[in-house]
Formats: sequence, structure tokens, C-alpha cells
Amino acid sequence: MKIAFLSSFFPYSGDITNGNTRLYRALEKSNEIKAFNFSLLYPELLFKGKEKMASPNEVVDIVNSERILNTANPASYYFTANAINLYQPDLLITRYWMPYLGASIAGTAKLVSKKTKKIAIIDSMRTAEKQPFEEQTNNLFVNNYNAFIVLNNQSKEDLLTVNPNAYCVEHPLPLFATHPNKVEKNIACKILNIPTNKKTLLFFGTVRKYKGIDTALYSMSLLDDDYHLIIAGDSPSGFEYYKRKIKDLEIENKVTLIEHKLNENEIPYIFYSSDVLLMPYEEDVKKDIISRAFSFELPVIATDVGSFREVFEEKKFGLIIEKSDSELLIEAIKKYYSENLEKVFRENLNALRYSHSWESLATIIYDIYEQLLDKEDITIY
Repeated sequence: MKIAFLSSFFPYSGDITNGNTRLYRALEKSNEIKAFNFSLLYPELLFKGKEKMASPNEVVDIVNSERILNTANPASYYFTANAINLYQPDLLITRYWMPYLGASIAGTAKLVSKKTKKIAIIDSMRTAEKQPFEEQTNNLFVNNYNAFIVLNNQSKEDLLTVNPNAYCVEHPLPLFATHPNKVEKNIACKILNIPTNKKTLLFFGTVRKYKGIDTALYSMSLLDDDYHLIIAGDSPSGFEYYKRKIKDLEIENKVTLIEHKLNENEIPYIFYSSDVLLMPYEEDVKKDIISRAFSFELPVIATDVGSFREVFEEKKFGLIIEKSDSELLIEAIKKYYSENLEKVFRENLNALRYSHSWESLATIIYDIYEQLLDKEDITIY
């Protein structure tokens, strides 16, 4: 099969790009495939500081791609579709993780030959704070693809709200690093210059208040000195507020701040130094960080927002608390250690490697494509 894969690839960085790269590698094993990339993904005027590129010192898997689609320039939709048509693929695959992408990837798909089947993988069809024209761009997107793979139940609900008859298959969000090189906790801690004999908690990713960072910090002030918290990631508003908070709570010796944009080289050490990931979020957000944690077999303690309960409690990969509250978070943390849940959760995570892999997702893509070739056999999910 000949496949065109339209999404973000190197030199972009981040979880979406990493996942695309792993899916590309899974697909290229038995297909001819070409990557079509963005020339501009996030216009600075609308997304200040969001355009993240791989840094020169990162060791990354580079997929050669044609950088052609500019999300802010409708003329590029035509150029991108023309380039895809010249390649003459049997199948076009794309990835949808925010409504802003609707116009560009739908506009491109609309111009791609009707002989080419079109499958979209959906991470999310909403933003944390609803933006203008979300419904219109989601509608435009849905109406220009033949089939969809949704990576969580919320996306499935959003898709079927737009089109109740949409052909979709749900597949769990795959692990980004299927077999990362294992680093022992004490070695990872030494590399990060954090205590090696502590119960180590991790708060990972872009630091924003609605992610419950205040809850995590206040919890640390009530936990004894056996616990240590790593906060790793960047913050759009800077870290001065959090540094003052840490000082006011007198927990400087219990918190390690890694306050910069993380690169792929240092991320394994951060995860392998930790016992559990804290996600005391106040509202639902994309689940990319969960996939990161799962790839390192790191269990999670999270609030009951979005599909978190569905992901953790039913499959026994972590603990759920009812809301972003310090007392509830502390109770869950103590339960996690006192009942030795880390061992149980890590074993459960290891058992799901294939079902949550990019190879498994590639198999779903093949199945959908075969059904698209014979429309009478398609079952509406």
C-alpha cells in the first residue's frame, strides 16, 4: 500500500511528533510511505511560544518529510494537496489534536483525489478553554475524512456529536517509547542531583495553575521529609510565583525544579527517578503526558476529570481522587506507598504493551482501509 502521512514531524518536537514518528516507523515496515509536514504549525500571533522545535543537542529519530502545509495560509492547502496527489497514495493519514487544525487539514483533504482513502487519528476535538469557531472547524474536519480512529472516549463522543454516523474505531493512546532503555532509580536521581532515598513524586509538563500545581505544593508541605517532588517542565507565566509559594511553604528542600523546556535526552532520567506521576488537574486536558508515563511504566495519581477514571481505575494503572484537593491527594499518595501499589500497577502497565503500541494502531489502520475499499462491509461504531 502507498501511504501519505500528513502531520508534524522533525524539526518539530513534542509528544505528537514523537508519536507520529513511531507510527511512521511501524507503517514503513510493510508499505511505501511519505511524510508531509507543516511549514508553519502555530502562528506566533495566535500561539505565542507554542511552536516547539527540536534543539540541536537532542538525539531524535528524523523522518524525512516535505514541509509544505502552512496552517495560516489557505493557498498552501492547494499546494499540499497537489503534492499529495502527485505522490498518488492509496491512503492519506493525518492526526487531529486541536480544532485550530480543522481548516488546514480539512482544506487539504478536500482537494486530495477521491481515489485516495482518508483516515484521521483524533487525540482531541476541543481546547481547555473553548475558542471561537471550534464547532465550524470540527465540522469541516469531520466532513472531509472517510474514517476516524479516536484515542479516547471523549473524542469519540465529540466526533459522534458532529456526525452520529461517522465510521470510527476507538484505540488506546499508544506508548511513545515502546522499549526505552531502563535506568535504575538511584542512578537517575544522581544524574538529576536529587535525593536517592526518598519517595519521589513527579509533576511533569507545561506548568499551569489549572493543572493543580498549587495542590501538589501544598500537599508537600503536609507530607513528611520522606517525600520529594520533582516539577519538570516550562511555564508560560514563568516560575516566580511557584518559587515564592515553595519558599512560603518552607519546602525548598523537598522540591526540585527543572524549569525549562525538556528535551528527549533528559526525559528518561526524570521518569526513571520517580515512583508515581501526579496529575491533580482541575479540568480535562489532552492525555499526552499519560502516554509518556505509561511508556516508562510509571503509574499515575490523577483527579476525576475527562476519561482519567476510565483509564486508571478500570485497568488498574493508577489511583483517582474526586477533585484537586490536598487532603485527597495526600491520602492517595500514602495509600500508594503503604499498599505497595507501585509494583502491581507497573506489572499491569507492562502487560498492555502491544495493545497500546503503534504497531497495534497500524494494524487498525490496515483493517479500516480494507473496509473502506468495500463500503458495504463497513460497520458504524
